[in-house]
Amino acid sequence: MESVFDVRCQHGESPVWDAGGGCLYWVDLLKGFLHKGNIQTGEVKSYDAGCSVGVLAVRQSGGLIMATGKGIGFWSETESKLQILHPLQNADRTRFNDGAVDAQGRFFAGTMAHRGDSPLGVLYRVDKNLCLRKMEESLLIPNGMGWSEDNQTFYLTDTNKHVIYSYDYDMATGDISNRIPFIEFGKDEFPDGMCMDRQGSFWVAMWGGGKINKFGKNGQKQEEFILPVKYPTSCCFGGSEMKTLFIATSSLPLSEEEKESNPWAGKVLKLDTPRVGKKQFLFLY
Repeated sequence: MESVFDVRCQHGESPVWDAGGGCLYWVDLLKGFLHKGNIQTGEVKSYDAGCSVGVLAVRQSGGLIMATGKGIGFWSETESKLQILHPLQNADRTRFNDGAVDAQGRFFAGTMAHRGDSPLGVLYRVDKNLCLRKMEESLLIPNGMGWSEDNQTFYLTDTNKHVIYSYDYDMATGDISNRIPFIEFGKDEFPDGMCMDRQGSFWVAMWGGGKINKFGKNGQKQEEFILPVKYPTSCCFGGSEMKTLFIATSSLPLSEEEKESNPWAGKVLKLDTPRVGKKQFLFLY
C-alpha cells in the first residue's frame, strides 16, 4: 500500500483509469478540481472546473463527460472548458455524486441531497444520442455502480440505506427493472464507491470504515483490506495489467489536528492485487 501522487484532496472521488492515455483521473468533488496523474512519472495536471464534480468518464472521441454542480456536460482539457448539455435540476438542493458507463457506452450518474438525508436522489442515463433519461428516484446517496459479466444485471449502491441493489438489465435498451437488495450492510456500515474485477467480485470502499471490502459474485464477503485512512470514497482498477487498485480518499470529516496525524487522508492510494479488473468503458460520443 502506498500513496501515488503528491496531491491531497478535501474530498477525493471518482477515480477513472484511462487505458488509452495510461493515466488516472480523479476529482476533488466539492472544490471542483479535476486531476490527471501519470503513474509512471508522478506528474499531475490539475484543472478548476468552476463547480463541484461528482463523476467523470472518458469519451471515445476524446475529452471527458462529467456530472457536475452545473449539470452533465463535456470537458475539454485543451480549453479547460465545460460545455453543459443537461443542466442540473434542483441544483439548490442536490448534486451529482457517482456514476459509471455500461458496455454499450451509456453514461449513468446519480444525484443526492446535499446532506444525504433526504430521498431526493435520482439516477440518470445519457445515451449515445445525448438524450437524458430518468432511471430511478427516491435515492438517498446513489454511489458505486457496475454490471455483471453477462451484462444482465446492474448494481447500484445507496450508501445511507446501507445496501447494494441489483436490477435486471436490458443491454439492448439500457433499461433497469426488478430491484432487489443484493448486499445488505449493518447500520454502522456505509458502502461508498466500488469497482469489479473480471471474476465478478465487488471491491467496495467502506466510508468511515477505513477499508476495502471484497465480495464474491454471489454477494458473500470474501476479504477486507485495511487502509491507513478512515474515509475511502471509491476505487478502480488500472495499470498496465489492470491489477492495481487505485483508491480515492477524503479528508473532509477530519479536524486540522487529525489531518496532520493522517497524512494520507485525501490522497490516492495504490494496492497491488492478484485480480484483473474489468475495463472501464468509454462514453460513445
